[in-house]
Amino acid sequence: MKITSNARSVPPAVVPGAAGRPSAGAGLAPGWGGLLAGAAAAAGTEQFYTRLTAATRALIPADFCIVARYRPRRRPRILIDEGMGGPAKTTYMARLWELDPICRVSASAEPVRAFSLAALRDGGALSEPYGRYVDTLLGIKDELAILLPAADHACLALCLDRRGQPFSREEVEVACELQQLFAVLHQGHLAIAPAAGEGEADEAADIERFRRRHGLTGRETEILALALNGHANATIAARLGISVGGVKNHKHRLYNKLDITTERELITTFFAERRAM
Repeated sequence: MKITSNARSVPPAVVPGAAGRPSAGAGLAPGWGGLLAGAAAAAGTEQFYTRLTAATRALIPADFCIVARYRPRRRPRILIDEGMGGPAKTTYMARLWELDPICRVSASAEPVRAFSLAALRDGGALSEPYGRYVDTLLGIKDELAILLPAADHACLALCLDRRGQPFSREEVEVACELQQLFAVLHQGHLAIAPAAGEGEADEAADIERFRRRHGLTGRETEILALALNGHANATIAARLGISVGGVKNHKHRLYNKLDITTERELITTFFAERRAM
């Protein structure tokens, strides 16, 4: 089966819960036990996912790593970016995240441990716009995503990115084995990490700072927050109990305050200022 825009099935070359074992000759990298112990010891701290990615890359080589939190119908929150780059990040956060296959796979009714973008492309389950983004802006040959489930249908994706060659089937299988261990460590981290929803609280604080800096009204701030999470004008209107025309009018005044003309520029401006904080 393959994922389409309306499907919720597991795509080809995605290794589901019954993944096979890695090849017998794979072995463990020297020092890997120490890296894993360091990740376990960092549970509940900001260093947890950084150390978890280090342990992963010791077994599965990658050029850089991205860690992001995914929630249903919401813009992903990037927690670690070791090489994504400004233009790629801006384009992704503006609209392209809606085509991210992780959004669809994480929402699938079938459990998925890990998968690679190259395998999706070979199976015809990677959209052409997202494929072009991967090739041109991210500049990678393949991405291997390890999915760690969280509450409320959310998940965290640990993504290894490689420029030279695609990840092999054996490497995807190793990632699936690691996922079972990492999922347990991840749940332990969530149980003792500072306040649940910390990421959302951080975003709310950044929006409040943006509001004060640019003198936004309460309604403009509400619209900004909803736009940042990917809501269209009709959805924003329904949530706020106003007309679509009213949303457009508020956005027009918001754009004037920022000296911009489009929602894409709005999102770009917000995240540019956020990075500069």
